[in-house]
Amino acid sequence: MRRAVVVVAVIDALAIVGLVVGHPGFWLQPSALFYVVPALVMLGVYAVGGLSLIVWPTMVPPTALRGGAVVGLALGIVEIINITVETFGGLNGTTNIAVTAPLILGPFLVWGWVGAHWARRAATTAAGLTATYAAAAVTMLSGVTFGLLLVALAPDRIANGLLGDPDFARSGWDDVHLFALANTFENAFTHLLGALVVATFAGIIGTVLGLLRARRHDAPIRPRDTSG
Repeated sequence: MRRAVVVVAVIDALAIVGLVVGHPGFWLQPSALFYVVPALVMLGVYAVGGLSLIVWPTMVPPTALRGGAVVGLALGIVEIINITVETFGGLNGTTNIAVTAPLILGPFLVWGWVGAHWARRAATTAAGLTATYAAAAVTMLSGVTFGLLLVALAPDRIANGLLGDPDFARSGWDDVHLFALANTFENAFTHLLGALVVATFAGIIGTVLGLLRARRHDAPIRPRDTSG
């Protein structure tokens, strides 16, 4: 899991660089740099995090790390399904929200559950938070990788979906295909950053609940007072 996070983060960063290099006109658009740098910075954060766990393998509980990563892989598939539905489903308005909202919010709840499960199982804060962050990191890296793959392999489909987007109208960009790249990079940044923020809150809440449950489970049963 540690090496996989580093490798995927580096591949995603190289993909962003490759996409930009392959579209020289990208740099002629307004504030182009501000779409690229934040995404690369966040991928760097994930890569450094994975590398730290390789260098110091005892930094976190390994079983909780693996457990969270396995859940993250399953949720990564959910994230890919969500992106696919949004891109190719042709859904609009209420129908789109009804279909995609559970796919978006569901993983957040599962991250909290993962934290609670491992905190209860190991009876430590480190286990709960480790599992939550591992699940969140793998989930979002899966989604970001798939998003970059889509914009590289189906650029027309992605661009056509942004023609009526208010963000494109406000951007001042004159090429929707180039804006599709910028939008993908921005989504990568917000999703990677958001995953860490949400995982922090979900992990803390889940870990606290898991520890409380573990303490109740381990608490000695007091004999009933039969005197009197």
